[in-house]
Amino acid sequence: DAANHLVAWLVAATNTGIGALRDILKLVDNHFNEILNWFNSGMSNGVMEGINSVIQAVKGRARGFRDWRNLRTMCYLRSSGLCDPITRPCPN
Repeated sequence: DAANHLVAWLVAATNTGIGALRDILKLVDNHFNEILNWFNSGMSNGVMEGINSVIQAVKGRARGFRDWRNLRTMCYLRSSGLCDPITRPCPN
């Protein structure tokens, strides 16, 4: 059902003749199967984006680490809930 709706939208958007839609139509067409996968799995990359946000915050707060192990340890501590920026600050 989702495939039919997506194809119908692609056809309707193509028939509008709006040039600004050209890049969007190409993007949707190129990723058609991946878009439909979301309807089957319900999964998105939101969790991974959240994890990346935590890692970037840890890196920004530290302004550099001596080695990879220290960064990894701080990421584990921050994402585990053992330290929280408000209630239980992480060690520097």
